Amino acid sequence: MKAMRARPVVVSCVLAGMCCAWWTASLGAPDTPVDPITFDDIASRAGVDLVVRNSATPNKHQIETMIAGVAVFDYNNDGRPDIYFVNGAGIPGLEKTGPGFYNALYRNNSDGTFTNVTAQAGVPGAGYGMGVAAGDYDNDGHVDLFLPGLNRNFLYRNRGDGTFEDATKRAGLEGLDPKRGKLWAIAAGWFDYDNDGLLDLFVVNYCVWKPEQEPYCGDMQAGYRTYCHPKHYKALPNNLYRNNGDGTFTDVSEASGIAAHLGKGMGVAFADYDQDGDLDVFVANDTEPNFLFRNEGAGKFVEIGMRAGVAYNNDGRAVSSMGADFRDLDNDGREDLFVAALANETFPLFRPRLLQRHDVSEPGRPPHAACQRLEQRHLRFQQRRLEGSVCRRRRRAGQHRAVLQPQVPPAEPAAGQHGQRRVRRLRQAGWAGPPTAGAPPRRGFRRLRRRWQGGRRGHAPQ
Repeated sequence: MKAMRARPVVVSCVLAGMCCAWWTASLGAPDTPVDPITFDDIASRAGVDLVVRNSATPNKHQIETMIAGVAVFDYNNDGRPDIYFVNGAGIPGLEKTGPGFYNALYRNNSDGTFTNVTAQAGVPGAGYGMGVAAGDYDNDGHVDLFLPGLNRNFLYRNRGDGTFEDATKRAGLEGLDPKRGKLWAIAAGWFDYDNDGLLDLFVVNYCVWKPEQEPYCGDMQAGYRTYCHPKHYKALPNNLYRNNGDGTFTDVSEASGIAAHLGKGMGVAFADYDQDGDLDVFVANDTEPNFLFRNEGAGKFVEIGMRAGVAYNNDGRAVSSMGADFRDLDNDGREDLFVAALANETFPLFRPRLLQRHDVSEPGRPPHAACQRLEQRHLRFQQRRLEGSVCRRRRRAGQHRAVLQPQVPPAEPAAGQHGQRRVRRLRQAGWAGPPTAGAPPRRGFRRLRRRWQGGRRGHAPQ
C-alpha cells in the first residue's frame, strides 16, 4: 500500500500527542505557549527508497488495503536503530515474483542515512506480507523477526553476524490451523505471559479471505466497485504460542482460552493493566468489539473487554480499531489505553478506574439510562450476551450512546419468592436475579428476554 500503511502510523502518533496535550490541560497544567510540532520528509535524502506494493486491482481485494508493517530495531547491536519494512506480493498468486515485492532491511549508517542490506542479511520474505514483530526469542542477545502474513508466516532468527536464517518450520510457527488451514495473520507481538523469562508470541488474525471468493461491493450494474466492509467476511481466532526454550513453540491458543473468541484483529498491545504481576493482552478489532484478555496465571486467559469498558467507544459502538498502545499518560502508575481507528470515528483513549476503563476521548457523554439499568442489575445476562444483543439493536436504531460498565449484581432472592420452578429455569438461562429483590421481572424485561439472541423465544424462559 506504499504510503497508505505508513500514514496511519504517523497520524496515530500525532493524535496521541494531541491527546497528551488535552490530558495535561485537563489536569490543570499552566497555559504556556508551545512551539508547533512539524515533520520533514527526509526519506529520499536518507536513502530509504522502498515502495510498498499492494498489487491493487479493479477487483478491489480486501488485502490491498491492509499492508504493510515496519519495525525499528538494532539488528547488528551497534547501538543505532535500523529499519525493516514488509512488502506485498502479486495477486492472485500471492508470491513475491520479483525484487519489487521484497521486504527491505535498512542499516543505519549513523550519519542520517541508511543502506539497503536486505540481500546480505537474507530477509527478503515470501508471500503477501502484513506485519512484523521484533524480539530476542532465544535470549542470545540478538533481535529476531517474526513476520505475520496472508499466506505464510516467517520467523527470521538473527545469527549475530549480520545475517538471518529461516527458522519458521523448526519453531512450529507456520500458522496452520487444523480446521481452517493458513489463517490470515495481520499483526503480532512478543511478550512473556508465563513469567518464565522467555518471549512468547501472540499472533493477531483478521478474517477468512480467498481471492476467488471476493464478494462484489458497489453497483454491479453501473460497473462501480469498491472495497467491501469487514462485515462481509467471517471472523477468526487469534493464536498464542508458548516458548519452549529450545527454539520451538507450542500452540496454546485453545488451552489458554484465546482461541475461544472470534474477531477481526488488526493490532495488539500488552500491559499488566490490573497490576497482578501477569501481562494482559488487548486486541484491536476492526468493526467488532475489542478484546481484553486478562491473564489469570497458570496459562489461562479470560476475555473481559465488555466488563472492563474497552470493547466499545463512548458511543457504545465498535469502531474500526486499527492499532493500540498502553502508556501511563498521567503518571498515576496505571497504564492508559489509546486505540487508533479510521477517519470520522473516535480515537478512544481509555483511562483506568479501579477495574473498569472509561473512554475519555468524548467527555460528558453518559450511558443511556435504559442500558445502564440493565448493566447494573443483570450482570450475568450481560456476560451471556443478552445485554450486548439488546444494546446493539438500540445502537442500530440510534437510541443510545453507552459505555458498558457492569456493576456488582444484587443479591439473588430466595427461590420461594417466585416459585422454585420459575427460578430454576431462570438460573439455567443465566438470570442473576429480578430487577428489585422480592418483585417479579418487569414487563419491559420480559420483552428483552423475548428479543434475546435474535428474538427467538426458545432461548429464554417465559
